[in-house]
Amino acid sequence: MLKKTLFTSCLLILLLTSCSSYQYKQYEAIIDKGNTPILDLSQDSDAASVIYFNSVTYRTMGIAFHRLLLATGFDGKVLEGAGRQALLDVNGYQAIKVPAGIHSLDYCWVSMNALGSGGAKCNFKAKDVVFEPGKNYLVNWQSSSSIKGSPGGSEHQINIETFISDFDTGEVIYPK
Repeated sequence: MLKKTLFTSCLLILLLTSCSSYQYKQYEAIIDKGNTPILDLSQDSDAASVIYFNSVTYRTMGIAFHRLLLATGFDGKVLEGAGRQALLDVNGYQAIKVPAGIHSLDYCWVSMNALGSGGAKCNFKAKDVVFEPGKNYLVNWQSSSSIKGSPGGSEHQINIETFISDFDTGEVIYPK
């Protein structure tokens, strides 16, 4: 009876999550220059740049995922309320407006799913990046994964590489 109840519960959860989407906290599922909230660090300068941190949602095996980058630091200072609070609790910003010039960024990559599990990798850094006035930029990532087997079990590893591009042209500006 217990096995049947457990199987039915799992099947019901799978069916319910396969028809829904999932969004981590209040963060945007897709970055939209017109709607994504921006933290203004430029003191409302006209000669500013806006840096967006990419966000995607997708579904695999019936489970909805939200993967995103979150800005956690700017020029060596932690952004207010940003950073890893716990294993499944990361805070940051999806867009920041900064004065044009040479700056450094700190950010986290977050992967959460509709089942309530996931993870994050923080301490990504982009140092001495030139941001031109009036331009929009996108911090993005590429990921690859591998499973390593061993006599005691297996380990799933996700490798993340980040880069920054001009939002409008797609030209990669960091790393060069």
